[in-house]
Amino acid sequence: MKGWKNVSITANGYFFDLLLAQQNLQIAATNLDNTKKILLIARQKLALGKVSKNEILQLQLEELTRGRLWGSRAGTKRSPC
Repeated sequence: MKGWKNVSITANGYFFDLLLAQQNLQIAATNLDNTKKILLIARQKLALGKVSKNEILQLQLEELTRGRLWGSRAGTKRSPC
């Protein structure tokens, strides 16, 4: 009986870990999409002379960072207890 209780506790832990990971993945994907949209607008502003090249480079760095975070979160696996 004690073994089944441990299995139940472990299964619950895995369920909530998965739920949290799915939420984090969705947030990361949304953040990446928003960063891409902001970068597109900033490039248009650069063409009009309304934004500096430095700001574009900062946004590109943010896009790369968010893309890497999104990719790493998508492949995250929980180690067994």
